[in-house]
Amino acid sequence: MSGPQSYSRNVVSSLAMLKREQKLQTMNRIGKKFTELKQRGETALIPFITAGDPDLDITLEIMKALAEAGADCIELGIPFSDPLADGLVNQLAAQRALEAGTTVPGVLEACWTALRPGGRLVVNAVTVESEAVVLRWHGDAGGDLTRIAVDRAAPVGGFTGWRPLMPVTQWAVTKPWPP
Repeated sequence: MSGPQSYSRNVVSSLAMLKREQKLQTMNRIGKKFTELKQRGETALIPFITAGDPDLDITLEIMKALAEAGADCIELGIPFSDPLADGLVNQLAAQRALEAGTTVPGVLEACWTALRPGGRLVVNAVTVESEAVVLRWHGDAGGDLTRIAVDRAAPVGGFTGWRPLMPVTQWAVTKPWPP
């Protein structure tokens, strides 16, 4: 078959192949780890802790202990004041961290300082203020920036429609080795 229909199918097929290839090329270490674990029928251990609770020095000690204990990845929450967002336990941890003077720039500085050369840092920002900090760090240290937008199905009258959630700006960077 030739002509417009054949051309259209070839373009769609080529685009699908290109998309699969790009996905494989851009898969990060976290994605590779999940794929590896899935192939073995295993799951990942990804503990969550609040940065700065009770202070940044202890946060870094906790992160090191979790990594040594086998955590595949550590989710480090940046404290903010929204009592309805994450439930009581996380809100109390955020409150303690904020009272200890924890800030987004301070958390990034502490993590970068503690990160070994060759180590990978992935930061997710959801506020304009935290995104501004991430963009400054990206300008200084490089890495990859990705904007992730997610929609959730929700009632619209008697029907269901898509409602957007807050977009996430993700910065992923590997700390370089010294020259």
